Amino acid sequence: MPGTKKGDNASMLVQSRRREHGNYVPFCSTQTAHSAFVSNERAALEESRYIRQEMLPQIGTAGQAALAQARVALVGMGALGSLSASVLARSGVGHLRLIDRDVVSLSNLQRCALYTEADARTATPKALAAAAHLSAINSTTMLEPHVVDVSSKNVLELLADVDLVLDGSDTFELRYLINEAADKLSVPWLYTGVLGMLGIVMPILPQGPCLRCLFSQAPAPGSYPTCTTDGILATTVRIAANVEASLAIKYLVDRESFSSEISGGGTGNSTLYQLDSWSPSLDRITVEKDRGCPVCGAHRYTLL
Repeated sequence: MPGTKKGDNASMLVQSRRREHGNYVPFCSTQTAHSAFVSNERAALEESRYIRQEMLPQIGTAGQAALAQARVALVGMGALGSLSASVLARSGVGHLRLIDRDVVSLSNLQRCALYTEADARTATPKALAAAAHLSAINSTTMLEPHVVDVSSKNVLELLADVDLVLDGSDTFELRYLINEAADKLSVPWLYTGVLGMLGIVMPILPQGPCLRCLFSQAPAPGSYPTCTTDGILATTVRIAANVEASLAIKYLVDRESFSSEISGGGTGNSTLYQLDSWSPSLDRITVEKDRGCPVCGAHRYTLL
């Protein structure tokens, strides 16, 4: 329409999708329909899909079966979230909950490998665009897109009944909310952040250490650099997303040994992975639990 901006079109599209389906837009309408789709005729073909992965002693047929039963929530379907989701779908994770309020724009395509110019032209919600592309990658993965703004009112519902949460968000405010919700639900999550050529990934288990142990206070909104203000190299995102997805797979196939390894064999610490895509390098840094942490220590939640 004359005088209508692209952002207005995007907002109208998101509101239209929400009116049609609500905040949750089911990509596979029912579990029954999904199961029927994977017919016995296709079963033999599906056996060969993961054969190279099952050959790995760290995975095997038991690990592959565990991936098929796993439920993962991804908060933020921008560069990090969409790349991690692609790896998890290709690896055979059975259920992916895709959460994002935003739409695809042309500036996303520099680093978001899952989206296309067509998605940007139509300002398609990222959660819906991701579900469409992921269904073409692996039709056996249940996809649950949510076009919604994550807040204290819905975060517990969005992160309930999953085995793992992956961070693809781009604000500390949202990450601290995820941190409290994950602790309250006793759900592990992977904190991931990128900026310029640098990235960090840290597994956060229910017993801690948590994000508040790493950063005791969230920086004030607008006081810290972001990809919007300081830029981002596409390879930084890809490396960080692959480290995040690799840790996710490792956790889902053998949760007990993963937890023991990450926590330093029961020391109560955790491991932060710091990467530099320009050098390139990957370093491991020990993060100690803050015994006085209000979240993973006292389980006090001020944001929920």
